[in-house]
Amino acid sequence: MIAPAEFRQLMQFLNNAYPRFTLEPETIEVYYQILGDLPVDLVKAAILQLVTEDSPWCPSAGQIRSCAFDLLDRQSGVPTAWDAWAEVTKRFGTHGHARLPEFSHPLIKRAVDGVGGWRTLCMSTNAVADRARFVQAYDMLVKREQAQSRMLPAVRKVLELASGKMRRALEAEIAPPPLSL
Repeated sequence: MIAPAEFRQLMQFLNNAYPRFTLEPETIEVYYQILGDLPVDLVKAAILQLVTEDSPWCPSAGQIRSCAFDLLDRQSGVPTAWDAWAEVTKRFGTHGHARLPEFSHPLIKRAVDGVGGWRTLCMSTNAVADRARFVQAYDMLVKREQAQSRMLPAVRKVLELASGKMRRALEAEIAPPPLSL
């Protein structure tokens, strides 16, 4: 979480980088609501990255948040879909269909499971279709993980509360009526 004084300094830097843009106190509060849960150094790095992209427009809080997570993604070690598929095909030769291999990232195993499992992939005769299905499944899993990690804490809390209410409503609706004896 960024301390308010540090955040004001970041916003002053942003304001100075875009002299035609004036950050009003209400705007700074909105930026803080969107960026305040992130580490200060990450927000600084994202702002610096966006300022160097030579846009005449001040980046929105959402753009800064997105850039911050993009910077984290580059360092996270999550392989691209093509690198993940290359790892899978390499394991075909080293493990065969009988031994389930270890993968460098858990998302690779989840994608393999999502397209039918290790044995199914090993026994398939249509590598082109398998690759397409794997890449699609892997990309979907990566996007889902990113969406989950990028979610604002306030949004996550609302979703948790809403899912709990929905679950209770469904349970009440599904529960059979009491027996009258």
